[in-house]
Amino acid sequence: MDDVEEEAAGVIERCNIYNFEWKRRKRKYVFDDANIPREAEYLKVVYGYDEPQLPKNMDGITFSHIFGTNTGPLEQFLIKRKIMGPCWLAINDVKINDNEETWCKVEFRVEDPKACSPMRDADGNILTKGPPLVIMSLKLKTIMNLQKNSNEIIAASAVILEQANEDEPTPKEDQLMKRFAVIRQLEKQPYPDDFYSFVSMESSENCFQIVPQRTESALLNYLTDIILGHNFTDFDLDILLRRMKDHNVLHWHKIGRLKRKGWPRLQSGSGGIPSIAAQQKKVLTGRIICDTYLASRDLVRAKSYQLTDLARSELSIVYEDMDLANLPQIYTNALSLIEFLRHCSFEAYLAVAIMNKLQILPLTKELTNLAGNLWYNAYLDDNILTPTKLLNEFLLLHSFHDHKFLCPDKKYKPDQQRAILSTFNPEDEDSADVQSETLLKEPKIASEGQNKTSYSGGLVLEPKRGFYGKYVLVLDFNSLYPSIIQEFNICFTTVNYRQHEEEINEENVPQVPDKSMPLGLLPRLVKTFVDQRKQVKLQLKNSSLSPAEKLQYNIKQQALKLTANSMYGCLGSSHSRFYARPLAMLITSEGRRILQDTANLAENLHLNVIYGDTDSIMIFTESPSLKEAKFVAEQLQKEVNTRYSLLEIGVDAIFKYMLLLQKKKYAALAVEEKENGDIVESIETKGIDLVRRDWCDLSREVSMWILKIILSERKREDIVRGIHATLLQVGKQVRSNAVKLEKFVIYKQLTKNVNDYGKSNSHPHVEVAKRMRAAGASVKAGDTIPYVICQAENDQLDRHTSSVATRAYPPDYVKNGIKKIDLEWYLAQQVHPPVVRLCMPIAETDVAQLADCL
Repeated sequence: MDDVEEEAAGVIERCNIYNFEWKRRKRKYVFDDANIPREAEYLKVVYGYDEPQLPKNMDGITFSHIFGTNTGPLEQFLIKRKIMGPCWLAINDVKINDNEETWCKVEFRVEDPKACSPMRDADGNILTKGPPLVIMSLKLKTIMNLQKNSNEIIAASAVILEQANEDEPTPKEDQLMKRFAVIRQLEKQPYPDDFYSFVSMESSENCFQIVPQRTESALLNYLTDIILGHNFTDFDLDILLRRMKDHNVLHWHKIGRLKRKGWPRLQSGSGGIPSIAAQQKKVLTGRIICDTYLASRDLVRAKSYQLTDLARSELSIVYEDMDLANLPQIYTNALSLIEFLRHCSFEAYLAVAIMNKLQILPLTKELTNLAGNLWYNAYLDDNILTPTKLLNEFLLLHSFHDHKFLCPDKKYKPDQQRAILSTFNPEDEDSADVQSETLLKEPKIASEGQNKTSYSGGLVLEPKRGFYGKYVLVLDFNSLYPSIIQEFNICFTTVNYRQHEEEINEENVPQVPDKSMPLGLLPRLVKTFVDQRKQVKLQLKNSSLSPAEKLQYNIKQQALKLTANSMYGCLGSSHSRFYARPLAMLITSEGRRILQDTANLAENLHLNVIYGDTDSIMIFTESPSLKEAKFVAEQLQKEVNTRYSLLEIGVDAIFKYMLLLQKKKYAALAVEEKENGDIVESIETKGIDLVRRDWCDLSREVSMWILKIILSERKREDIVRGIHATLLQVGKQVRSNAVKLEKFVIYKQLTKNVNDYGKSNSHPHVEVAKRMRAAGASVKAGDTIPYVICQAENDQLDRHTSSVATRAYPPDYVKNGIKKIDLEWYLAQQVHPPVVRLCMPIAETDVAQLADCL
């Protein structure tokens, strides 16, 4: 190593690095580069982040690789100090910082990161239960100034929770909640004469403080402590920053906790557009931003994630958004203006209610504590629950570092690092110093070519299509891929995959490790999470637990399950820092083999396998007896589970009747026997039209009516008569205008920005999005657009010549009498096709008969 030290000293000095230390250390490397030995002696070089960065791809005469040149100080701090998410830190040798670099009341600094370490209890567990949080839920009301092509803020309302518990939702009766609103005048339109008396009354009678302002500039000075909102990061934040800059708000950076000298680079256009630069989000550094719009898209399946729809689906609150087209008229009446502000305040409250209902704070905190990264980052990602990305990256970084492994460096697309750095305002030295590292923490890893990254996933057995009038068993493997990682000890440290990685294909996957191989880190991690979850689920069965304790345990088991199940994802994603295609291929290959072996075993037991998909298998028992069906399940479970040590198959569902249409598409009447012997029946569907958002409620309701008839105990001829009678009735109701407008609304998500679509007249939702944007609404990629199909101007002549997209309009056009619903189109295109697909196994009816009934 003497020659390495001699050469390294010259290299480091040529890079203008003068203050450095080094040590000789043995380290292991088991990742992507086969030219790097699995274990070797390394030179560990330590120098400050105020020194120049060593080139990443440098090699020399005595060394071939340099690790960690682009590792940022935050990652280094969290990993080296073993900080596992939000926790209490013991900080020694602190000094008061007089520079006032933040908006915190008191600032301290330490000279050495080793002065910081997590606090632990008597059992050695890190103390993670935090203090109460102050949460501000903010709602902005904006209008489009068409002359200036700019979204302007006319009102803002905040709901403040002063003693919120981040580990569990605070009971409503214990919430210390304050409300206030700020409003500005419209141009050339003063407030109504009696407005201030109503404001005073609202404060004294309803504890709702209203602060009238004359200008938007004065209004913006109040918005300085924002942490919760619905669609805040993709709309409100951009507009807030833009309007603050336009009005030269002095301490705009109080929106975060770092003081800044210069503005971030803002987007061009009207404001509120989706592609907010990363640095715009980074101005929030120091505050936890919870966006219920982003969170709900991860946590619940809904036809729309707009606030009105989530209020209905998650909170059972029927609430209608206010039409701001009549704003000038609202401003002429004091009571109308007060109602407008109450409406704005209620929307801020709804964000709080959704946050609590979905348990966003405790769940993401628990996930972050498991992974050991920043809680802050969990909310600003496009997908807040990303265990296969940022969370698992830090989890594996912690684990491999603890066992003296070197980890793979981050990889960048060409010029990505330069592009990221170029987003900073060069005049903002403080911003660049603080933020450049933060931005470089989360680059997108260079993606490989499709032919290299693609590989086969789970096995899907060919379905035996048809209607099954006797019991069907659904058995599935519990957490198949994590269980395979454990069962076969699959890990970077146990599988020899690096030597000939380019030769690995579907026919030539790596070999399963020998059983004598020591347990790898990945199976060890999965086992830890699985065992912890078992313990938590046992505790959940304790009848003496309070509701709050049950909720806490349930959140913990959810987080453990999400983390364990996502371990495979970090291996199979080309955007993952720990991407290992051969390991992912080995896992899915074993999964396919296991499912096929299970199907073969069932058939050898003379059971009728009618379908299988990835981790589950369906057996037609040919028995009308639930008891006999359960006996068949027990026998198959016993035969399968004796083959494995950790893999376990169990009964996922029992269907009394089943309609198997094709791969990944079926409907069934599920039965569940309760402890008291009661049988509960429910319809379960997968993949069929009624679970998709781009079918209207009328279509879904009619399909469900038909399904209930098909899955009933009626005789076949009665089923057919029932279907025909139902469709006749639907046709009559639709044509007699007895169906409400909302039943005709179709929802479709924008997958990209409106302007990025080509010839949009083939996309109804894009045409509607354009109309909404023209009216001043915020429309961006990821939004779910509601629309209805209306009659053409000359309905009889133009229905077949005009495209559907040109006849798509926002529902308000019909509500306001501007357009009329095209009823015949809905019957022919929204009701008839899904009904036909459901009835295909029924020979006694056909496409023409079903159409005639409608």
